[in-house]
Amino acid sequence: MRKSRYQFLSRKEREAIDFVTAELLLGLLESGDVRTFNTIIGTLQDLKDIAGSISPDQEKCLLLPLVLFEAAVRSR
Repeated sequence: MRKSRYQFLSRKEREAIDFVTAELLLGLLESGDVRTFNTIIGTLQDLKDIAGSISPDQEKCLLLPLVLFEAAVRSR
């Protein structure tokens, strides 16, 4: 059985993922912390793939890259 990388994160990182919102992720991007943004998105997707479901706030976070991409394409 495949294990989620969530379980290998530090307590602080797990808490951040448990309480993440789209607004917090946008703040990470604005601050230039793209690595943490990508880690959170990847971990959320991993959790969804393994557990089958995640919280509504986490689900919104997974849609954020698509929303940002669509906005970038429209602005051209």
